Amino acid sequence: MWDVLKWHNDTGADGNLWFAKVESDGIGRITPAGVATVYTAGINAGSRPFDIASGPDGNLWFTEDDDRVGKITPGAAEGTEVVTVSVKGKGRVIGRGISCPRRCKVTIASEATLTLRASAAHGYRFAGWGGACRGLHTCTLHPQAAVKVTATFRKRHS
Repeated sequence: MWDVLKWHNDTGADGNLWFAKVESDGIGRITPAGVATVYTAGINAGSRPFDIASGPDGNLWFTEDDDRVGKITPGAAEGTEVVTVSVKGKGRVIGRGISCPRRCKVTIASEATLTLRASAAHGYRFAGWGGACRGLHTCTLHPQAAVKVTATFRKRHS
């Protein structure tokens, strides 16, 4: 998966290791803590970025297979996405940075992982997810754009 780390990498001014992900048209970042993220926004499809260098301006510059040069700004790479959660019935949706009894929003880093769990109120059961989530179990999101999620709870039959 991280096959490009052999030659196509550089340490950015932000202290992270940045690399060109040749086979998937992406630029990746590995933090000192070992968290890896690949960014594809602003990279031409099929361009196969193949080399990357840190510039004196703090940006990272990369070459593409189609004779173009691209730039990624470390701070801008950390875009954010809004996850909107709506709860129908009596229950709560919980996850990192969110505890939602009705309708709420959470902002997370683009392409970060957010795992949501549904917790039914006494006398209710979780009936399922809607929107960006499906099924009856936890929902794991990797948003690259704003997403909406609905959790539905129904009254238990006696």
